[in-house]
Amino acid sequence: MADGEHESIVSLLQNYFKIPNGGDIENPPIDVVGQPFHYCPSGSGEKIAPDIAVYPSEVYVPKPTLLHPGPPPSDRIAKLWRQGVSEFQEWDFGTLQKVSQVATGCNAPNLPAYQVSIPVSDVFWNPTIIAGVPIVAGYTVMVPNTINANNFNIDLYRIQQLLLRKQNNN
Repeated sequence: MADGEHESIVSLLQNYFKIPNGGDIENPPIDVVGQPFHYCPSGSGEKIAPDIAVYPSEVYVPKPTLLHPGPPPSDRIAKLWRQGVSEFQEWDFGTLQKVSQVATGCNAPNLPAYQVSIPVSDVFWNPTIIAGVPIVAGYTVMVPNTINANNFNIDLYRIQQLLLRKQNNN
């Protein structure tokens, strides 16, 4: 079981990812869930769970017939794994840089260096895959017309501040 600080951050991030659904809570085009089990991509047979999974409703993108292994496990550093992107993105957005006493620049809302903008269309990226290779030539992502935003916009300062509030309450 995660601590209250962790769960508060996960809840806030889930809310950010639900915004493009336009308030549809019964049949949203984008599903946002916490800790769904999947097999570790290492092939060890171990089941792991990300803090948050964001994926399209099967109405818009059916499950593939050959399942992919899914994202690698995460740790306490903020990491983002995106479908179709082979590497992680990481951010150090605390008040101090990791393993130092040097202040980060994350000291106010809306700072460009601490904004994460993820195209909503990435959720619906679903090209044909042949022999493990996505065929993207001529492929166009189909985003449902009920989606009300082009990007998921996450302000890391606001996440930092929520964590600090939670730490002060404990």
